[in-house]
Amino acid sequence: MRNDESGLATARLFFSPLNVRTRVALAALADADLTAAHKVFGALIDALRCFQDELGEAPKP
Repeated sequence: MRNDESGLATARLFFSPLNVRTRVALAALADADLTAAHKVFGALIDALRCFQDELGEAPKP
């Protein structure tokens, strides 16, 4: 996708409804649950980065 008006319009068409659904889904969760999920995802990302380093692969942008 290109960073021109057409590409931005396409992105908005896709992500705007997703944003609404995400907000509705997350509204039912307590802040403590979201904080815990953030910690879990952070730990998983760190583990994946370490594993990637062990494989000797350069991170993808």
